[in-house]
Amino acid sequence: MHLNQALLVAYGYGDGGGGANREMLEMRRRLNRMPGLPKVVTGRADEYFDQLHQTIDPVEREVSRWDEELYLEHHRGTYTSQAYQKRTDRKLELMYRETEWLNVLAGLLGGTDYVARQQELNLGWKIILRNQFHDIIPGSSIAEVYQDSQEEYREAETIARQVWTKSLRSLSGDEQASSSYRVLNSAVFKQAGIVVRISLAAEEAAFVDREGQPLVAQKVEAAWWVWCSQVPALGWTTIYHKPGLASSETVVSEFQLNDGELVTPYYRWRWNRAGQWIELYDRLADRQVLAPGELGNALEVFQDKPVDSDAWNIEIFYQEKCRLVDHLERVETVSVGPVAAVLRFHWSYAHSKIVQKVTFYSHSPRIDMVTSVD
Repeated sequence: MHLNQALLVAYGYGDGGGGANREMLEMRRRLNRMPGLPKVVTGRADEYFDQLHQTIDPVEREVSRWDEELYLEHHRGTYTSQAYQKRTDRKLELMYRETEWLNVLAGLLGGTDYVARQQELNLGWKIILRNQFHDIIPGSSIAEVYQDSQEEYREAETIARQVWTKSLRSLSGDEQASSSYRVLNSAVFKQAGIVVRISLAAEEAAFVDREGQPLVAQKVEAAWWVWCSQVPALGWTTIYHKPGLASSETVVSEFQLNDGELVTPYYRWRWNRAGQWIELYDRLADRQVLAPGELGNALEVFQDKPVDSDAWNIEIFYQEKCRLVDHLERVETVSVGPVAAVLRFHWSYAHSKIVQKVTFYSHSPRIDMVTSVD
């Protein structure tokens, strides 16, 4: 404070998008005339910082510097409050982005009136953006707000699904009847990946690409997973089901599953009796991914009792009461084949049930973990 005696104080109805009113300006005038109080003048933020630089720059001594994001201690909890709101917002953003792409693609190919469909999507976008208001999406509004929000989200999802379905039908045509499947890639880069949810009752099925080359496939529960080679960016390719060919599930799997251990083309993965990861060895990079002595996938439960403003705050002492979720009921082998190894872990904690599906792939170093908590 001995270097700078001037402080910037912002005032006004900023929370609602407004500025200072007459009452505030009159209060500032009166404060400036009260003996013993600091002198208060009205100015601009840029003028203040210009003056601050003129005051500080000539100083030769080290001046404290904050060079990262400002830490707002009364906002720690807004990352977790109303998780449904945050998850739905992001899922709808992604859905609308993909739906708009499908709608334009279908329109360019002459299959639908994409202008009218876009007008419908604009209504949905307004719903999404309205619920991104700064007191709604942080989870800090009253309960009635989220009751209305859930109804609006359902309306926005209905709009997108209707446009998505019409566009997709226009693009797919009669391909399903001829046992062919159009594989779409909405990313801006070409990529390979798994085509899932191809529902075929047959226990054996074979798939080929456009050139007639066989594709690796595996039945996982009720759907077939087919590893599809490069699909063009913002484009598509077509794969075909060939009932007369032998299933690629006869191909020898590259996975080795033992008690508490799975060896894949990319990893050696081991877990303990609590379902926590005790080793993840990267075979290509020749290194251990987990730090020495550390556990992976260690599920933890913390007690959350803020002193005040429970939608906003997570107190700094919350870590003092932590419990591990270590009651692993069973590990279920869902499927192991030429495409992927899928395992499902089941935990219980008090009255809660936790189910986690872990997937390792034979053609990709990617690891998927889908966790459901009841």
